[in-house]
Amino acid sequence: MRKDMIAVGAGIGLVLISAVMDILDMVDTYLTTMVLVSGAVLLVIAMVRRALAKGGDVIRDERTNAIHNRAMAFSWWIAYMTLLTAYLLHHYGVIALSVEGFVPIMFFGMLLTYWITRSHLSYKGDVV
Repeated sequence: MRKDMIAVGAGIGLVLISAVMDILDMVDTYLTTMVLVSGAVLLVIAMVRRALAKGGDVIRDERTNAIHNRAMAFSWWIAYMTLLTAYLLHHYGVIALSVEGFVPIMFFGMLLTYWITRSHLSYKGDVV
């Protein structure tokens, strides 16, 4: 079974589960909304992947896999360095940072460094 079909099935399943959770008033509205948004995101991703692959274009090849792997490794390395820096700054009393304040920094930092590195490697054209 293709990955986009799995994503469609999971997306529809999550949307239906959120509808049942809302109808039966099983959980808080916040959780129901999160499940609904997750299902919608899966459906959108599946539709975009299907639209890209419709023309017969190769979505992943050896070069794009190498770029993805290298960009992901660099993003994780930057995340570890950010974690170390934040820990040391907090340990020595330079900053007071809670988990709620640090998680968004890590999340968006990882996404940003992955996107920048992937774009740079794709533009550069070669992966060592």
